Amino acid sequence: MEIWRQKGSSWEDVKHANVAVVLSAIRRFGPISRTELAELTDLTSGTITNVTSRLLELGLISEAGQTASRGGRKRVLLKLREEACVAIGIEISRQHVFGVLANLNGKVVSRAEEATEPGEGPVRTIARVVQMIDRFKEEAAGLECPVIGAGIGVPGPVKTDEGIVTTPPNFPGWRWIRLKDQVESRSGLDVLIDDDARTAALGEAWFGAGRDVESLVYMSVGTGIGAGVVVEGRLYQGAHGLAGQIGHASVDPFGARCECGNVGCLELFASSPGIVQLARKRLQEGEPSVLHEYEKAGDLTINRICESAEAGDLVAASVMETACTYLGTGVANVINVYDPQKIVLGGSLVRAYEMLVDRVRAIARERSFAHGGETPQIVRSQLGKEASALGAVALVLERFFADPLAAMSKAQVGEASKS
Repeated sequence: MEIWRQKGSSWEDVKHANVAVVLSAIRRFGPISRTELAELTDLTSGTITNVTSRLLELGLISEAGQTASRGGRKRVLLKLREEACVAIGIEISRQHVFGVLANLNGKVVSRAEEATEPGEGPVRTIARVVQMIDRFKEEAAGLECPVIGAGIGVPGPVKTDEGIVTTPPNFPGWRWIRLKDQVESRSGLDVLIDDDARTAALGEAWFGAGRDVESLVYMSVGTGIGAGVVVEGRLYQGAHGLAGQIGHASVDPFGARCECGNVGCLELFASSPGIVQLARKRLQEGEPSVLHEYEKAGDLTINRICESAEAGDLVAASVMETACTYLGTGVANVINVYDPQKIVLGGSLVRAYEMLVDRVRAIARERSFAHGGETPQIVRSQLGKEASALGAVALVLERFFADPLAAMSKAQVGEASKS
């Protein structure tokens, strides 16, 4: 992957840019010597010496032994001090608030989860988020680590620049909520907001199944269906911040109307609520199934349907096959539109139904346009339920590594203001 170096318009800009380039190189390729850094970044040996000295002073890097001698002087190796700072990542879903405290390499230091009440609305949920952030800040203080910010993944659409949750379907009360401003004002941290599927995509790109590719599409399949698109290691937002809304692509132009206003959306057929509705319709047709007992007991859930399908119940298996066919078709459309190197499937439904990825992979390959017989890899998420929260951490780290000097200065000002 090419190291990109920004040309600043002033000496101060150049200094900040050089520090960013060197620290990013150490993070990705360390342990690494100063000589190798100069070759990799095309900076002079003098500049490398000055920059690495500053990074050592800030505590962002440390020495990591020496290279073996080949007749000359041994070279000192440098590595990222991953414990130097921490970031907070939060996922707001329709069922819970889940958060992580992670270091500069995305290693999770602490986790927290709190269930939300059905339809509780943004006021209570935001209070939960702020309380969780406060707990993480206390833990960071105990570790003597500055917190460099918080990221939040939330059901979209989201206006990322303004940090506004606009009109997420099936999320009562969440209409034009200024989430960034509310959390920043109450937590005292800089906050970054994005669609939860996009943060999950970034999490997989930084720390999970997408670390070996430049482009991927992450598809989250659960209560809703969303996607995040990563191109050249960066999230693709689209002109209006709507890239990746695959759940609201119409797969049946004569289908039922979705809450989003469209008709025949993929979410209606392949999300967890859509699958439960399809199962109820099949049960009304009178076919014998263990699902009748769950329906009578008021316990017909997506997990019950998945378990029954895997146990061989014919109705449950047929319902899941229908959902996989729709989802596989949606994945094929994603392949045809974005042509990524990899598709990563995640979300609660993927975790609940073991056979889903294999079936979707087969259907997508049948229905996608393949160049020279090649199709993208279609794989399961490596990060599981932590994908969106870790991607929210990656939002913060992305900003941090773009300008470490500014970030550390702000963090130190923040620490000083508390003392």
